Amino acid sequence: MKNIIPNISLSIQICVLIGALLGSFFVLQSVWAIAMIPFVICLYWIYKDIRLLTLLFSLLAMISFGYYVNNIIAQYNKTQTQIPTKIESIDIIIQSSPKIQSFGHQYKIYIPEYQAKAFMSIANSDLEYGDKLKVNAKTSIPSEGGIKRFLLGRNIHIYMTVSKYEKLDSIQCQLQCRIIKWIDNIRNIIISRIDSTYPNQVGEFLKGILIGYTDTLPSDIKDSFQKTGVSHVLAVSGYNMAIIVMLVYQQLINRQISRKVSFSITIVTMIIFTLLTGAEASIMRAGIFAMLILTAEQLQRYVGGVRPLILCATILVIINPLYIAYDIGFQLSFLAVIGLIIYGQVFKTYTEGIPSLGIFPMIGETLFAQILVLPILIYYFGQISIISILANILIVPTIPLAMTWGSITSLFLSWTIFTYPLVIIIQLVLSINQYLANISWASIQTPKISGFIVILIYIVLGLSYFLYMHKKKYEN
Repeated sequence: MKNIIPNISLSIQICVLIGALLGSFFVLQSVWAIAMIPFVICLYWIYKDIRLLTLLFSLLAMISFGYYVNNIIAQYNKTQTQIPTKIESIDIIIQSSPKIQSFGHQYKIYIPEYQAKAFMSIANSDLEYGDKLKVNAKTSIPSEGGIKRFLLGRNIHIYMTVSKYEKLDSIQCQLQCRIIKWIDNIRNIIISRIDSTYPNQVGEFLKGILIGYTDTLPSDIKDSFQKTGVSHVLAVSGYNMAIIVMLVYQQLINRQISRKVSFSITIVTMIIFTLLTGAEASIMRAGIFAMLILTAEQLQRYVGGVRPLILCATILVIINPLYIAYDIGFQLSFLAVIGLIIYGQVFKTYTEGIPSLGIFPMIGETLFAQILVLPILIYYFGQISIISILANILIVPTIPLAMTWGSITSLFLSWTIFTYPLVIIIQLVLSINQYLANISWASIQTPKISGFIVILIYIVLGLSYFLYMHKKKYEN
């Protein structure tokens, strides 16, 4: 009886996620949920089975949230079609710091007249969050499906190229604006310190693993990391967040600071780190997941398995219902963690006690993470990294050292005697990665697969996992 509420909650969370996914591709009618209510209530009155009420609440959550997502997409499409291809003397508001692109500087902006958001390209790199401009510009909606999904997942309606602009008085900077400007200032200070301490490729690599800033990272390095399947270290994902939590929380505990104070300092640090790195879906997932685990520890309650991950996904989907279907960072992040969980629950016991210096667990974790993200990678990119396991074993263990020592030396100890060892290590990492990427069979191109095939593969994998766990539970 004590598990009824947690099980109902879990069922509703799963159905919210399913509803968000279905609502992104199919039209759902809320009348379906309303029609089910009397039917299920009658069955419950006859059989008195709480599982029927759980089914009712779950179906209501799934259809209602799917219907809600339908409305979001319909409103998005309506707004997108209302924006002309050429606009003149339109007021816009800057909502991000500049991102360096090959065609200029790109900002995220808001267009009050159309209640729309856009990626704006402009020559000026000195604009700040909250700045207000009057612009003449050309707009475009990409026809390529992958880019359209990318924009939809971020609620961006159009691309805009500015030909003429006039800077107006900035809007009144409220609390949110002040926080974002403060975060941007910290980010710029970190970038400046890294540039002055570690010039060239070493500094660009450090900016990537510390705050996810890869605007100025040479394209050949980005491509090499993608070929070797280690690009996640540059994207600032759960691995980077885990290092932050370990460095802050564990060090505070080791210094006998109370758990409440350590918990509070770690949470604040995680929030600042999330904002510094751009608050992408993958790092938000890692932050929320870590917060759930740390909160459970404060309450002295064990949390394991996929439950906290499902709760984390539900929170993110409520924040942005389009994440689950249209944000590749969200998809890859959660699938990789599920792969780690499956390895831990299914196969880790078979390698325990075998002397391996941690090699077997790393191989297992990398392999299962790769298996789970493979269908998505083929769907989006049509490419498989063959050498990713070896690359992860050689490169990933250096990241905690690079993040820790890179932060300390960039901010406090910038003398060559302290920075030179890390320069050698990072140059070695880049050389190893480039060598592996240059191997002819490092990655292979594959035919892209349809969304239906992707869903079918994950259904088969999910059923196989649950059948295995059910059999294991029955045998115990």
